[in-house]
Amino acid sequence: MKVMLATGNAHKLKELSALLPGIELEKPDAFACEENGLTYEENASIKAEALREQLLKNGIAIPVLADDSGLEVEALGGKPGIHSARFGGPGLSQAERNALLLKTLEGKDDRNARFVSVLVYIDADGRKTTVRGEVSGRIIESERGAGGFGYDPLFFIPERGCTMAELSEKEKNEISHRARSAAALKEALNV
Repeated sequence: MKVMLATGNAHKLKELSALLPGIELEKPDAFACEENGLTYEENASIKAEALREQLLKNGIAIPVLADDSGLEVEALGGKPGIHSARFGGPGLSQAERNALLLKTLEGKDDRNARFVSVLVYIDADGRKTTVRGEVSGRIIESERGAGGFGYDPLFFIPERGCTMAELSEKEKNEISHRARSAAALKEALNV
């Protein structure tokens, strides 16, 4: 089954392709839309619907998939949340976002956090399926590990005794928030 992924992020394409075997994911050559929703579900829907509309204008009616994900930190009232990729404003590198997160958490004891991933799938006939996956952990005081991307080097998973960035790709694909949302999607679609 061929599905178009509403993203420009090569990391997401690679990760979701590994998590959804049997589904041939592709990303469009050019895709952008304004994510102005208030929840992961709204933003993922906005992306999926925008890509579907773009494809239909070109006479292409295939399923689309969109992901919206983020990091929620309890001490920050759930922030950066849906703004995780834009935390601190435009133009910051991920290293600068990680440094800003650590600075914002200085002196805070409650460093509990969770990664959230919401997937919205729209089939060729326009039927929508929405699923959610989460993984809990805490934010450590300095980066550890070279794997993964984004906030992974700061996200410590107590059950594993390491950060998300210290996991192998295989291990991450067993427990991550995207792994959990992908598993829920496979179950919902019966694939």
